[in-house]
Amino acid sequence: MFGRTASDAVARLLDRAGIEFVGETAADSVLGDALITRDGSMIRADAVIALPRLMPREIPGLPEGFLEIDEHARVVGVPHVFAAGDVTAEPIKQGGLATQQADAAAEQIALEAGAEIEPRPYQPVLRGLLLTGEAPLYMRTDLVARRGLARPLRYEPPGTSRAPLWWPDQKIVGRYLAGYLAASRND
Repeated sequence: MFGRTASDAVARLLDRAGIEFVGETAADSVLGDALITRDGSMIRADAVIALPRLMPREIPGLPEGFLEIDEHARVVGVPHVFAAGDVTAEPIKQGGLATQQADAAAEQIALEAGAEIEPRPYQPVLRGLLLTGEAPLYMRTDLVARRGLARPLRYEPPGTSRAPLWWPDQKIVGRYLAGYLAASRND
């Protein structure tokens, strides 16, 4: 998702650490120090990391499945309902993207409540912070530009760096969340 430069940087880090990445492999079970794949192959492993498949929960009154949202995080076809995060039908589930959806929803809700505001649409920028045991690796890509959608209102060029690519350089950043978290750390 972050492009060739980020992929190459992560591959070098894994290689230096003696870690082999095996992608696009469906696991079936673990037997001793080996992973058994669905095709019957065995992969020797010191550790196996398995991620569950996300399944949406049914919410009475809302469409079944993950919820489609518009550019202001309003649930499509359901008046007065907004959604952000893992419940949405967005293809990438990540806390930073959820905060961007929530920011778009908050501004639209404020407008509808009478605030004099120009709500900004959700324009996803994926930011990843990889903790490596050395200096962290910061990765960023503009998902609107990658998808070839309408020209973004703001554009953040893709990047991979040992130096922060966004401010504040926290794991999860949102227009409103960053200030809230900074204030709570000072309490």
